[in-house]
Amino acid sequence: MDIIIRPARPEELAAVGDLTARAYQAVLPDGDTYLEHLRNAAHRAEHTELLIAANPAGDILGSVAFVTPGSVYTELARDGEGWALAG
Repeated sequence: MDIIIRPARPEELAAVGDLTARAYQAVLPDGDTYLEHLRNAAHRAEHTELLIAANPAGDILGSVAFVTPGSVYTELARDGEGWALAG
């Protein structure tokens, strides 16, 4: 299967957020408020380089947010390091 990697488009952000939340639901307790944070792909796209993997039909298979130093999403990276959030 061909997989296309590209930046997420604004009209795809809700779907990216839902996919990310579903990916984490298996490891988070029921009712965990972090799921709402995970659904907010629009915020990630504003502060990171949000890339998606899609098939040729346009179905979103997954995403990754590349976090640069100084971003509001930098939680674990040290100075000069990048970081990625998968979903």
